[in-house]
Amino acid sequence: MIGKYTLFIVVSLLAVLVCPPALASEIGEYELVATWGSLGADDGRLNRPTGVAVDAEGNVYVADCYNNRIQKFDSSGAFLMTWGSSGSGDGEMRYPDNIALDADGMVYVVDDSRIQVFDSNGTFLKKWGSYGSGDEQLQSPRSIAFDADGNAYVIAGGGIKKFDSNGSFLTAWGGF
Repeated sequence: MIGKYTLFIVVSLLAVLVCPPALASEIGEYELVATWGSLGADDGRLNRPTGVAVDAEGNVYVADCYNNRIQKFDSSGAFLMTWGSSGSGDGEMRYPDNIALDADGMVYVVDDSRIQVFDSNGTFLKKWGSYGSGDEQLQSPRSIAFDADGNAYVIAGGGIKKFDSNGSFLTAWGGF
């Protein structure tokens, strides 16, 4: 049986073998433009960042996992604001694992066994999910993404769960 990391290496090597160097110049080369966020707990510093999202204005939102917060930067890396603190209450976080923005610019944070929703200024709006394996529950959620209709897809419990924009369960597939 091939492990997921072995499969990644094989696919990566195939991409290099199939994609000739001439094609790389047609696609364009990437250049490091900026870097920010040294290790720490002060504003603008990060401790195990686990997710990143960018809004329509170019602002960058980072799930700062071990600091139990979200940090917002402008597109050049200047610190703008932070929200969240350690805990399990509304707006508090317990190791936020990932982050995404919907089409309306609402910030969705994958946190412990729930999804918390904030506006772009960090104001808590709502949450959905709880620990467990039931339809509306999330067991070890890791990532979230949205389709064009605003439905959320959450990787949790070894599978994928689909919710509508209000957090109501629609369907699931996969699993442990």
